[in-house]
Amino acid sequence: MTKNEALKLALEAIHDLEGEINGYRTVDFPIPEKAKAVIKEALAQPNPTPVAFKYTDAQGKTVLVGTNVKPYDDAVPLYEVPASREWVGLMDAEIQAMTTIYSGMALYRRIEAKLKEKNT
Repeated sequence: MTKNEALKLALEAIHDLEGEINGYRTVDFPIPEKAKAVIKEALAQPNPTPVAFKYTDAQGKTVLVGTNVKPYDDAVPLYEVPASREWVGLMDAEIQAMTTIYSGMALYRRIEAKLKEKNT
């Protein structure tokens, strides 16, 4: 099942749920509307075109084929790496909050984890 097929099924499921559930009107809840909006936005995005395919040949070697035509059914499409995002640092308040709880190596590890969380 492709991503778009899964999204279409999810959108159909949301439509099926609209109306009443246990006596409550689901249209009064924001979740179905937000979910529908997110799914429709995802479906509107163009499907990326693979820049190459990767497969394992009969000798067990990995082969890369630079083409947009899938050479074999089990070939895995490879896509361009998206542009990197701008670095997000920590706010002074976030650092201050950490320094009141952590110190030494624990503080460094917590800062490292928080930066990783914000930038991946």
